Amino acid sequence: MEAKWLNDPRFNHIDERKKKYLEKVFIQTSGKSMNEVVKVFTQVSAEMKKEGLALTPDEGSLMIEYLMQNMTPSERQKWNKITEYLKKKR
Repeated sequence: MEAKWLNDPRFNHIDERKKKYLEKVFIQTSGKSMNEVVKVFTQVSAEMKKEGLALTPDEGSLMIEYLMQNMTPSERQKWNKITEYLKKKR
């Protein structure tokens, strides 16, 4: 994935430690299938949790917006189903 997210002003307010994890997600998911994206996202989320970090709902939505740019319509539909399921689980 292009690093164009770095130039998006919506990322300016995000803690630098979180940005490092976002960059890791974007780099590791570039060109990957949705299953790989989910796997990387889960791993990075666990790493963040160990450091006492978590994305806010707005930060998470922004990250997902960028991840979805490289997904096929079918993958987007699956991703939306997964996120809706996770929201209900909370």
